[in-house]
Formats: sequence, structure tokens, C-alpha cells
Amino acid sequence: MIRGRVLWATLTSWLTKVVTLGIRFFLTPFILHRLGDTQFGLLALVGSILGQGELFDFGIRAALTKYVAEHHSQRDFERARHLIATSLWMYCALGLLALLLAAILAPLFPYLFNLPLSDQTTARDVVLLTGIQIGLALPGAAPAAVLWGLHKYGQVNALIMLSTVLSAGITIAILLAGGGLVAMVAAGIPLTIGMLALGMHLLKRAAPELLPNIRDGRRELVRSVLTFSGATFVIEAAYSLQGRTNEIVIGAFLPISAVTPYSVARRLSNVPQMVAEQTVGSFLPLASELQAEGSMDRLRLLYLVGSRITLAVCVSLAGVLIALAGPILALWLGAEYSRYSPIVIILTLASVANVSHWPGGSILQGIARHHGLATAYICAAVANLGLAALLVRPYGVFGVAVATLISSAALSLCYIWPYVARVLSVPLRDLLKQVFLPALLPIVPMIAVVYGAGLVVEPTGLASTGVTAAAAFGTYSAVYFLLASNTPERQLLQTTLTSLKNAFSLRFKDL
Repeated sequence: MIRGRVLWATLTSWLTKVVTLGIRFFLTPFILHRLGDTQFGLLALVGSILGQGELFDFGIRAALTKYVAEHHSQRDFERARHLIATSLWMYCALGLLALLLAAILAPLFPYLFNLPLSDQTTARDVVLLTGIQIGLALPGAAPAAVLWGLHKYGQVNALIMLSTVLSAGITIAILLAGGGLVAMVAAGIPLTIGMLALGMHLLKRAAPELLPNIRDGRRELVRSVLTFSGATFVIEAAYSLQGRTNEIVIGAFLPISAVTPYSVARRLSNVPQMVAEQTVGSFLPLASELQAEGSMDRLRLLYLVGSRITLAVCVSLAGVLIALAGPILALWLGAEYSRYSPIVIILTLASVANVSHWPGGSILQGIARHHGLATAYICAAVANLGLAALLVRPYGVFGVAVATLISSAALSLCYIWPYVARVLSVPLRDLLKQVFLPALLPIVPMIAVVYGAGLVVEPTGLASTGVTAAAAFGTYSAVYFLLASNTPERQLLQTTLTSLKNAFSLRFKDL
């Protein structure tokens, strides 16, 4: 049952990511060419600053999911309702705080960054509207967290996909009708309200016994929720700051139009990370189960095999992206953007460094040993911010990208990998032999294939670039599974495919 739930969650998450990436791939150049570099850079800058509003979640979502699953399995519906109602009250208070901060920031925003005079009114409006949307989105996180705790993974991912598709459709319609940035952002507010209502409706249908009353909130539960979510919040906050402060630094020291190339390069470089992270979702519950059974040997095997698979998925996609960054940018946004390929390469390497330690971090969460990661994430975020501010003037956006790579590599290689290995008692030679060498060795023939393909046909068009990318990815995959993978991993792959087949069969029977 646990394996089936984990695989179904992974499968629906993969489908959601595919839809999201596809929409983002086609929508980004459309928005860029409609708005222009300056207003697109403004949108990215506001998103980087107010995107930190996600941190107002304070880890409540994770606590809500955990406790709902726990209380519902014990049929303690009353306590679960109290918890949900308390969380909703907390979310409403945090939403009001987010709106207040946005209202304070809006009139100051144009004076904090290098905005043209003609765009200052637009900037104020966008900041305020984005703050309203964040304030409304926070309570909207509660139904999704509860549904996830009830193992309704398909419904949660369906909500995400529906929101993504509707948002994209509304954006396209507004821009085609001649609307601007303010109208595009304002349209997200009624969509956010609608998704909150839909989420509560799905919760009512899935578990009417958990639908909270406005008087079900309990003050004593606030401390319980925050105690659990504290370390998770610190880690998420530090990681968010590390990933999103770079646009802020660029906007503070360079013209606002300079945010655009960095933003599109970051979005492209995140593709391997977004794909690889779907393999990590099952590690936390599996680690919890193995610890409860006292199976430390299997826990270490999960760490080694899981880290190798995650790193291999990320490295294979990153290799394609690094080799073909210029042609992909030219096909995606236009030939003038291919000159930003070095930024894509550097940020892609930083993404690989980040993804490589995620399995270990998830396993530490599963065995409640993740508190030691919080300080390391904070140090990495501060280092990234300081290096970016130091390098942005002499080297521009290229220097900011280098700062991200340095901080990400230092966090991953110098702290998290050794820390996890020490906690799980995994020798360094096992990491080299069973994780790094198997995942990195197939890069050599992959590079040879890309180089050879470049001698035959230059990857400039869609067909030639696609064929080269497919050949490179296929070469990596073939070499990895033939030479690098071992028996447990092949068994894991076979079990996964069989379980997915069975899961699909059951779903179709239910229909």
C-alpha cells in the first residue's frame, strides 16, 4: 500500500511537471515579446521579491499534511478538524501580514531599483496586486495540504494543473487583447479565489468529516504546528533566498532590463532540477518506515541507490542542456538570446549541485535528523547574496551566476554530503563507487556523441537540435544502465515499472 501510494504520487507529480514545463516553455517567449525586456524584467524582479511570500507558509503545509494523515488514520476526526481550522486562521493572519507588507513596499519599490520613470506607476500597481494574490493564496494552501495528507495525490495535482492551464489561458487572452502587465497580474486574483473554493469543495467531497467550522480553531495547537514546522521553515527560507535574491541584486545594481536574461537563463537551467526532484518525493516516507523497522542497512541502500538515480537523471538532462544551451536559447527566445548560454551553463551546474544532496536531505527528514541542515542553508544563502553583490558590478549577470554556483557547490560537497554520510555511517569510498562514478562516467561518451553530431550537422534548427539532444540523452542512458547500474537498481526499476502498471490497471478498473 505504501509503495503504491508513493508511486502514484510520483506519477501524478511527473504528469503535472510535464504540463507545467510545456506551458512555461511556450508561454515565456510569448510574454517576453509582448511585454519587452524592461517590463518582463520588472515582472521577474517583483516575482523574486514577493515570491518570498511563499515563506509566509512557515512550514504549516508540511505540519498540516503530517498531522491530518496521523489523526485521520486514528479516526480522530475532531482533533483533525481543530488542526485544519487552526491552520486556516494562521494562514488568514499571515495573508493579512503579507498584504500589509506589500502595501508598504509598493510606493517604495520604484526608488529601490533602477526603474525608468515611465514604469514606476506600473511597478507600484504590480507589487500591490501581487501582494493581494499572495495573501489570498496562503489560505488556499490548506485544502491541498489536507488532501495530500489523505493521499488524494491525483486531486491535488489536478488542482495544480488546472490552475496552471487557466492562468496561461487568461494571460494569453489578456495580452492578445492588448492588455498590459497590470491587467495580467490582476487577473490572477479571481483565479486564486476560485481555486480556494474548488479546493474546499474537493475536501468536502473527499472527507466531509474533516470540513472545519470557523469556531474549531484552537490556540494551543498553534504552538504544536510551529514547533514541528520550525526547522523546515528555516531550510525552505534559506533555500528560497539563495535561489531568488539574485534578480534582486541585479535589479539593485544594474538596469532593470538586465534581469531578463538572467531570469530566462535560470528558468531554463531549472529544468533538470524540476524533473529530477520528482524522484525524491518517496524517500521521506520510505526512510521513516525503514527506521521504524530498524533496517539501517536498507536505509543506507536507499540513500546510495536513490542518490545515484536522482543524480543520474539530473546529470543526463543537464549534460544535454549544457551542450546545446546556445541552440536551445535561440529556438526558444530568438537568436539574440543565444549569447547568454554561459549563464545557462553555470546555473545548470549549480542546479546539479543542489539536486545531488536532496535524497540525503529527504532521508534525514524521514528520520528526524534534518535540524542540522538549517544552519548550513542559512550560511549558503548569506554567502550567495554577498558574493553576488561583490561580483555583479565588475562581471554583471555572469558574476551573479558564478556566485550561485560557488555557494551551491560548497553547501552540497563541503557540508551536506559529508553530514548525511556521517549520520547514516556510509563510507566515502561507497559514495564514490556507488554514486558519483556511476552517475558521472556516462558523461564521457555523451560528450563524444554531441561533438560527433556537431561535425556532421550543426544543431541550429529544431530538427537537428532535437536529434542531437535525443542522441546525447540516449547514449547516457544506455551506458548508465549497461555499465553503471547494479542489480538492486535494476530490481528497483523493474519493481517500479510493475507497480506503475498495476496502479494504472487499478485506476482504469475504478473508472
